[in-house]
Amino acid sequence: MIKSDDVTSRTPERSSSRNVPLCWQREPNSPTLRVELEDGSMFVFPYIHLAYAVLKSKTEPHEMTVVFATHEVRMEGQQLQKLLLALQKNALESVRFLPSRQQPLAEEDAVWLTTLAVEVNTK
Repeated sequence: MIKSDDVTSRTPERSSSRNVPLCWQREPNSPTLRVELEDGSMFVFPYIHLAYAVLKSKTEPHEMTVVFATHEVRMEGQQLQKLLLALQKNALESVRFLPSRQQPLAEEDAVWLTTLAVEVNTK
């Protein structure tokens, strides 16, 4: 259970060897997925409304779509299979867009999002 003061005290995870913020957070048994877009918009989706996720990783950048009952979260970037595996375990707590100027500071095998969008599911 998350207490209200826990949310305000939490800081973004950082890469272990460098002081670079990561674009995702992992929390075992998270009840929701929080999505933070480049424009500052934030969405919270309950895992109970998760329909499916699909990852296309044969080409760079990788593409992943996470479909909820009412919305789709679309991502492009590198190492997205880590996000899919966390999502599979209800452990993907949040994803967020970081400025491209921070990408050179990230570790080579880090997850990095080049595109992050939320769309209303029209199906």
